[in-house]
Amino acid sequence: MQTVLHLHWRPAAGVESEPTLILWAETATAPQPSRLRGRLPRKPQPKPHPFVVNDDMELRRLTRAFGGDFITRGQEEFTLHLASSRTGPLPSPQLLHNWELDCNTLFLAPWRISGVRISLASLLIIFQRFQHDRRGTDFVWGSDFDYWRRAYDLTLQVLARQHYIPSLQVVEAAEPCYQPRWKPVYDSQRFHDNVWAFAQAMPPICRSEITDYNEPSALQLVQNFIATLTDYLVREWGRDATHRLSYLHNHSDTVTWLRGLLLPEAPILNTADGTHKFIHDVLSWQKRLAPAGNTSYKIALRLTPPAISQNGSTWHVPRGGWQLSYHLQPRDEPDLLVSARQVWQSNDEVLVYRQRRFQHPQEKLLKALGLAARIFRPIERSLQDPAPTHVELSTSEVYELIRTAADLLEQSGFRLLLPPWWHEAGARLGLRLHLKPLTPAPPDVTQPTPAQERPIGFRWELVLGETTLNRTTFAELVALRSPLVERNGEWLRLDPEQIEAAERFWNRQRFEGSIDLRVAIRSALGLGPDVDIAGLPVLQVETQGWLTDLIHTLSEADSVLAGTEQPSDLQGTLRPYQRTGYAWLHEHRHLGLGACLADDMGLGKSVQAIALLLRERQELGTLPAPTLLVCPTSLLGNWRREIERFAPQLRVWSHYGSDRLRNDAFLQKIEQVDVVLTSYALVRRDVEIMKQVQWLGLILDEAQKIKNPNTITHQAILRLTAQFRIALTGTPVENRLSELWSLFHFLNRGYFGSLASF
Repeated sequence: MQTVLHLHWRPAAGVESEPTLILWAETATAPQPSRLRGRLPRKPQPKPHPFVVNDDMELRRLTRAFGGDFITRGQEEFTLHLASSRTGPLPSPQLLHNWELDCNTLFLAPWRISGVRISLASLLIIFQRFQHDRRGTDFVWGSDFDYWRRAYDLTLQVLARQHYIPSLQVVEAAEPCYQPRWKPVYDSQRFHDNVWAFAQAMPPICRSEITDYNEPSALQLVQNFIATLTDYLVREWGRDATHRLSYLHNHSDTVTWLRGLLLPEAPILNTADGTHKFIHDVLSWQKRLAPAGNTSYKIALRLTPPAISQNGSTWHVPRGGWQLSYHLQPRDEPDLLVSARQVWQSNDEVLVYRQRRFQHPQEKLLKALGLAARIFRPIERSLQDPAPTHVELSTSEVYELIRTAADLLEQSGFRLLLPPWWHEAGARLGLRLHLKPLTPAPPDVTQPTPAQERPIGFRWELVLGETTLNRTTFAELVALRSPLVERNGEWLRLDPEQIEAAERFWNRQRFEGSIDLRVAIRSALGLGPDVDIAGLPVLQVETQGWLTDLIHTLSEADSVLAGTEQPSDLQGTLRPYQRTGYAWLHEHRHLGLGACLADDMGLGKSVQAIALLLRERQELGTLPAPTLLVCPTSLLGNWRREIERFAPQLRVWSHYGSDRLRNDAFLQKIEQVDVVLTSYALVRRDVEIMKQVQWLGLILDEAQKIKNPNTITHQAILRLTAQFRIALTGTPVENRLSELWSLFHFLNRGYFGSLASF
């Protein structure tokens, strides 16, 4: 039976109430839904959802998969407004069923749903135990469940970055009181944008409960979920942490507040005489930490460079002319900017611009600029004007703004709008690498050549923008003593640490020379602006000749190889993805490169490897040497059957058992076969005789068996020689990335460098 498990989140209705978490499920075992006849009611009344698991015992059976400490709080009924048709609510896309549904007319209708309430602790058990793995269960996640699971991941980002503060939440009651809470702070522009984009992607089912008192927006629901989990997790994880509050025996407001932050549940604390000042001080402190602006808009600072000089190709350093202007920016529409000039021309209470309302814009702008001036001092000059709109900056002040103040401003809630060139890698000092084959033609399978005998020429260049720098031009730039320069209408950066890195670059021993093909491929595929060489980013890697085609083949394998036909003598038909995989193996074999085929279990890795051997036989007329295929002992029989089924023309022999051939008898036997099957244990035992053979191919099935490079098995495998090497595994990385290095050390020794450097 397949079941779709859902999670419904309902925020707390007030400070004194708790949020509600309800697990409910859809099942495909329900009978065929009946079709509604006649006219559709204008205001349909809620009816029981026909696919929902209503049996309390069945729901509890599902939750047992989460462990014995998973606790439910009884059943609860609630109503969701779901997309419906004349045959009832539309099933979740994840539910596999055989019903015939009438989807000609769709509408929203209310449906009563029964589920079990769970606690936050139980929810975290689910997320932590089944975040990526549901093996052993008979259900799948619904879109709402998966959405809240990903919201939990966002909460963990808040905690990992320590983007939360202790706060006071005022309780609206007849007698004023307050509640200690841990509050997330969305002070990072990137994180705020992530939360906003995440809210925009909320599945409709997460907002389908319409209550009498409120209909929260998607953003409110997400922020409430993150705030609730943040407060709960900080309390839960900090409960056993060492602290000094136990030594404080006084009952001051501060101690009471701090102790309330460490209790399992936030207490409601009544105010008494003398506490109002404490509350005022805490709330004022919170406001200073809060982002600039308010919940609907923020303050944006836009940097505009001076006019382009007319000096053409010469370096130009303007001493001033930069302008930092002030704007309001809606949080939900970042492309809309309202200038400070428009703010000062508006009514003080409200500004209406393009059907958007900005409450108290002048007050918010002045308050925000006062905060910004404490972070970036030059803004103080503009505050001498009663209606500040911008501040003029020198080039050195601009560099100070971007290098030292930008992050602090964004963390305080400002949006800093920089010229697009500032974030472009090409606007900074960097390196360009040229790679050129030193042989006229690429390697070919008919004339196998070791990779180290196929040299690739390399040459490094220091560049700034479109200009290639030599020692003279670099010295001229340094002499300008400016962090920002302009040339041909292009603004460029000269960071002090990059100037030092460039000096180290000039002192390098080798600017050009030759390298191994494998190292060249790794450089072409792996180097980029995110990779530093001697402290400088690699802005570009240029290849020439047949190396360009090779890199294109390796990086665009699907499009390059998809049209390859399978070998004509293969007894069977390869699926499209298998043809691509087999062609990819063949391409690597032609290039003298090992390949790791990491398809999931059951997708036919074995038949792709067999097809490769048939392709070799087809191209060469006959296989010049046997291929050694190593697999776990339990798979030896399976491999023999696979070869006999798909390639009966291949001569296969199993080297296995206590009576296996040894020494000269072994060497004589393998001359009569095309494929030798053996186990990892026997390679370890018989490596001395196996290493005497020049194998055509060396294929490892379940190649994770050599994931530890320090084992005797791994060392024995490395002693074998072959024209090509292939690793077949569904799990190239089981526990740590060093296992991937181990596989590639077998396939293409030196491609990942040493284990220590990797």
